[in-house]
Amino acid sequence: MPASKPDDRSGIWSYVPFGSSPRRRSVSGALPTRNGSANTPWDPFEKSDRQVGRPPSKLDSIKHAWMTQSRQARYLKTGGVLSLIVLLYLFLFNGGSNTYAGGNNVYTSATSPTSKCTKPHELSKPLVQYAIMIDAGSTGSRIHVYKFNNCGPTPELESEEFKMTEKKPEGSGLSSYKSDAEGAAKSLDPLLEVALKTVPDDYKSCTPIAVKATAGLRLLGDEMSQKILDAVRTRLETVYPFPVVSKEKGGVEIMKGEDEGVFAWITTNYLLGKIGGPDHTPTAAIFDLGGGSTQIVFQPTFKGSPNGGMPPKMEEGDHKYRLSFGGRDFELYQHSHLGYGLMSARKALHESVLDHMHKQNPESRAWLSKPIPNHCITPGVQKKIDVTMPPDHPLAGDHTVTMEGPTDAIPAQCRALAEGILYKDKTCTLAPCSFNGVHQPALEKTFAREDIYIFSYFYDRTSELGMPESFTIRELQDLTSKVCGGEDKWVGAFSGIEGALAELKDRPEWCLDLNFMGALLHTGYEMPIDREVRIAKKIKGNELGWCLGASLPLSFKRLNLSDPLTQCLVPGLTRSFASETHLPVAELTREIEAEAAASSTKADTPSNTSSTNTPKLSLNAFESPVLATLYNFPKLEPSRYALYHPKFLDVPLRRDILHRAVIYEGDRTRQGTASTKWRKDVHGSNRKIVPQKGTGRARAGDKKSPTRRGGGVAFGPHPRDFSTELPQKIYARAVRTALSYRYRKGELIILDNELCLPDSVGDARVSWLKAVMTRNRIGNANGRSLLVTSTTQDVSPELFESMETIGRHGMLRSLENVDVKNLLETNRIVIERQALQSLLWMHCSDLGPEYDTEFEADSPFVQYFDQTL
Repeated sequence: MPASKPDDRSGIWSYVPFGSSPRRRSVSGALPTRNGSANTPWDPFEKSDRQVGRPPSKLDSIKHAWMTQSRQARYLKTGGVLSLIVLLYLFLFNGGSNTYAGGNNVYTSATSPTSKCTKPHELSKPLVQYAIMIDAGSTGSRIHVYKFNNCGPTPELESEEFKMTEKKPEGSGLSSYKSDAEGAAKSLDPLLEVALKTVPDDYKSCTPIAVKATAGLRLLGDEMSQKILDAVRTRLETVYPFPVVSKEKGGVEIMKGEDEGVFAWITTNYLLGKIGGPDHTPTAAIFDLGGGSTQIVFQPTFKGSPNGGMPPKMEEGDHKYRLSFGGRDFELYQHSHLGYGLMSARKALHESVLDHMHKQNPESRAWLSKPIPNHCITPGVQKKIDVTMPPDHPLAGDHTVTMEGPTDAIPAQCRALAEGILYKDKTCTLAPCSFNGVHQPALEKTFAREDIYIFSYFYDRTSELGMPESFTIRELQDLTSKVCGGEDKWVGAFSGIEGALAELKDRPEWCLDLNFMGALLHTGYEMPIDREVRIAKKIKGNELGWCLGASLPLSFKRLNLSDPLTQCLVPGLTRSFASETHLPVAELTREIEAEAAASSTKADTPSNTSSTNTPKLSLNAFESPVLATLYNFPKLEPSRYALYHPKFLDVPLRRDILHRAVIYEGDRTRQGTASTKWRKDVHGSNRKIVPQKGTGRARAGDKKSPTRRGGGVAFGPHPRDFSTELPQKIYARAVRTALSYRYRKGELIILDNELCLPDSVGDARVSWLKAVMTRNRIGNANGRSLLVTSTTQDVSPELFESMETIGRHGMLRSLENVDVKNLLETNRIVIERQALQSLLWMHCSDLGPEYDTEFEADSPFVQYFDQTL
C-alpha cells in the first residue's frame, strides 16, 4: 500500500465539511509511528533530525487536536471567529452618526448639546457638563452657572451665567442675617432662579451645586455660621433639583483661605491659557482683595543655589501649595491674610484712630461725643461710623462716633495710618516676611517679570476713577493724592469720567480705601513702586475670582455608575458602538447656501448680494474657523473679529520644518569671501600690445593676459554659493506654522487699520512712537516686537527712521522683507490685517487654489459659524 501524503489543507474551509462525514484516514503498519518504533529509545542529546521519532511539541498537539475534532466543534469555532470579525467591523468601520450615546441619545452635528464637537475626548466623561457655584461673600452672594464641554483633554468653558444679590446698606451676604438662618437660606432663591432657567431639564439632576462662604461668615463664629450652612444645605436638598456636593467634598462650607486664593489663581491662569494647554508658559500672580481677607498666590522662581541671601528653593510650611493641573505640577506660594480685606481694614483703621485719641486723652471720654479728626475722610466731610473696640481695650464695646476730614488734606498721614495696621515691625520667624510677621518670598527676586493681576476691590476702586487696565504703584499713589485732595481737585481730575464725581461725593472712604490698597501692595507685599499691575473683572467674558477654579474639579468628574451626579448622563447604562461621522462637506455647503438664500429673501441688501460671490472654504468635519480679534492702532483697542481658516492660523507646531526654514534663510544670505577676475572679466582693449612679428617679442598678447599687471587671473577662485535648496511648499508651511504658533500664544496682534504716524505728532514722532509701544506693553520692557506693514515697497521713511531710533523696542519690516526668522525672534508680532492676508496668500502653495485666507464679513460661512461659535 503506498505511503500516505503529509497533511495538506488549503485553508480554514477545508475543516468545514459540507457533505457526509469524512473517511477516517488509514495508516500503514509499515510506516514508523509518531514516536518512532518501540525498540528505538529516545536520546535527548542526539540531534533532532537524526531520527524520526521525537516528543510532540505544543504546536503539534494543537494541530492534531484541531484536525481530529468533531463536526459540531468546527461549526462552533468557525462561527465564533466570524462573529468576532463582524463585531470588530461594526465597531471600527461602521458609518454611524453617534459620537457619544447614552441609551437612545445619539449625538449628531444637529442634536449635539455643544457646537464644538460631537464626541468627548474621553468616553469616560460626558460631552457636556454644567456646574453651579455660589460665592457667599461678606458683602453679598453671587451665583455662577458654568457650561463645560469635554472636547479636549481638559474641560473647556463655553458659557457662564452670573448674578449677584441686591445691595443693602447692612449688607446682603449670608453673614448679614446672623441668627436668622432660614432668612439667610432664602436669600439665595433669586440666584437659584437663574440656575433653573439656564440648565436644561435633562441636566438638572446631574448638575452639581456647591456653596462656599468666605471670610465674612467665618467671622461670625463657629456655632452661628454652622446653623446658616445647615439651613442652606437643607433648602437646596428639599426645594431644588440640583444634587448638592457631599459634606466630605465641601459642598456647603466655609472655604479655607488658602483654597480661596489657589482657586482664584487657577481661574485667572486657566482663562489666560497659561495652564490646561500644551504650552508650558509662565504663570501670572493674583492678588485678591475681598471684604474680610486678602489673598496672594504666585509661582516663585528659585535659581537652585543661594544667591544674595535667597534660598535655593521654597521653604517648607503652610504657605507652600503643591498643585497638579492639566498634566503640569506647580509649587505655589499662597497665603490668606484674614482681617485684611477692605471692610476689615476700614474697621481696623477706625479703631486705630480711636486708640490714638484715647492715648491723648486717657482720663476723659468727652471727646467721643465730638467730631474726631480722621485724615482718611474727605476734607470738610463728616460721617457717623460704628466702631467696636476689642474687649481688652479700655474703650471696649460699641461706639457710634462722628469722624470728620481735615481742613487741609495731607494724604501721607492717611497712608501712615494704613501702614500702621500692617504691623511691619512684627517679629519675622521665617525670613523674608511681607507684613504681620508672615513669610513670603521676595517678589523682586522670585517673580520679577511675569504679570500680576489684582481684582475684586482693587478693580472696583480703581476702574470707576478711570484707571487703565495696567498701571504702576506710583500711578496709584498719584491717583490717591488727587482723591484725598478734596473736591477742589476732583473737578479738574475726574470731571471727564462718567459717574466718578458722584461716587466720590457719595463715599467719603475713597481716600481710606486707596491708601490702604497702595500701602498693602507697596509696603505690605513689598512690590517695587514702578512695578506694573493689571486690573480685571473679566477675562474672555468670564468673571475672575475663585468660583471657576473651584468648579473645574467638578467638571473633571468621570462617569461613575454609583454616583448620582453622573447617572443621568448614561440613560440605560449603555453605549452604542457606532463610530463618529459628521455631515458631509457638500451637504454642509448646501445647508449654508440655503440659509444664506433664506436670509437674502428677507432683505435685498448689498451685503447679501456680495455674499454670493464670496469664495467658500472647504471645512471638513474636524475643522472650525479660527476667531481672531482685530485692534485699532495706536490705542490697540479691540474693534471687531475676523475668522481665518484653521490651515492658516491653527497649523500644528513642527519644529523640524521651522528649523529647516531658518537654516535655508541663513544660507541664502551667506556670501562667499573669495572673488577674482578672470580674463573675460577684465575691461580693456583686445588689441595686441606689440605686433605679431618683426619685433622679437612675438605672441605677447593683450593687456588682459594673466602675465600682465592688471590682467585677469588664470583659473582664479570665484565666490562659493552657500545657498541650499528647500521646496517651496515646505517653506510656505513653515511661515504658516510660525504665525500659528504666535497666535496660539497670544503674541499675534492684528491691526484693523494702517500702521502709520499721525500728522499731528510732527517732530515728536520718535517720543510718540516710544510712548505708544510702552503704554501698549509692546516695547522693550515686555520684549521687542516685530511691526509688519502691508506695503510692498519701502515703508514710510519717517516711520522707518523712528523705529530705527528706538530699535531696542522692536523692528519694522515691509511685507516682502518678512521671513520665518523675523516671525520667531521677537516677543510678539504686530501686523496689519491686509499684510497678514497677503502674507498668507504668498505662502499657501501647498494647500490648493480653493483656500481663501479670510472669511469676509458678509460670507455665509461667517453667519453660520457666528451662530455655532
